[in-house]
Amino acid sequence: NSSPNNHFGDEEMSIFFKAACNNESVRSLNLANNTFGVNGITSLTSFLKRNQRLDTLNLSGCATMRNEGFELLVKALHESPIRELNVTDCGISNISALKDVSLPNLTHLQLSSNNIGLDGCKTLSKWLCTTNFDELRTLHLKNGQINDGGAKILSLALSGNTALTDLYLTDNTIESRGRAAFLNLVCNMTNIENVFKSNHTLQCIHLDELTSPSRSNELLQQALDINRSFHGDANAVCLAKVNAFHKKEMAVLQNENKEKGERIEELIAENTRLSAAAAAEKSEDESAKTTTPNDSHRE
Repeated sequence: NSSPNNHFGDEEMSIFFKAACNNESVRSLNLANNTFGVNGITSLTSFLKRNQRLDTLNLSGCATMRNEGFELLVKALHESPIRELNVTDCGISNISALKDVSLPNLTHLQLSSNNIGLDGCKTLSKWLCTTNFDELRTLHLKNGQINDGGAKILSLALSGNTALTDLYLTDNTIESRGRAAFLNLVCNMTNIENVFKSNHTLQCIHLDELTSPSRSNELLQQALDINRSFHGDANAVCLAKVNAFHKKEMAVLQNENKEKGERIEELIAENTRLSAAAAAEKSEDESAKTTTPNDSHRE
């Protein structure tokens, strides 16, 4: 079902969804670039509550939807089968309604060109840590007024996430500190144990090109390349990162293990020698005890 750029206002939405209210077979709905507001969203939500098959909803460019319309929308989608939701450029500056809903089937969420900012990143961080969105694979936050502080909040939230593979953050103001936070997310290089605890699922973080080279950015792209190359094989990802970022430490560990192995072999050899000496001494003692009575008898 598609109705993009048809200049649907509130009245047209009311007429359209009154006619469609009993249609439970619609699986995709495209209402992009229309002019309806809260009343139009109310007509849509009545339809959404009846339809339990819709899995794709595109409302991009509906700039008059705003915060109130977004809140009504996500509440109507609570526990629904929706898999793809696009609310790009919908005049949204408050996404806190997300924290009260569960969208267990959602795989793609597009929130680009809305004023997400620091508060929005805090909201996103809360639900990225829950099981309410554990199928989410792609998150679009382009042109969302997100800075290094927002990037750090998102990176911390994704530390335990094993679903998200693509994060779109172009046209924001994320500089070196934000990129360093994402590097720490996908490859915490403080020690080998923390490399293993890093996020090995995220494959792409789409960021703007920097005006000057950044070592953090280079290492971030290298770690993401490893995640892509060994996707689905956690052990291989971990070993590749350790090999790429901790070669020196690995060499030290290997030397330590070699020295430990040699020392263990020395201890085993020493133990074997001592055991053999003890056995020989015991045998001599027993032999001496056996011969002593005979010698007395001959006297």
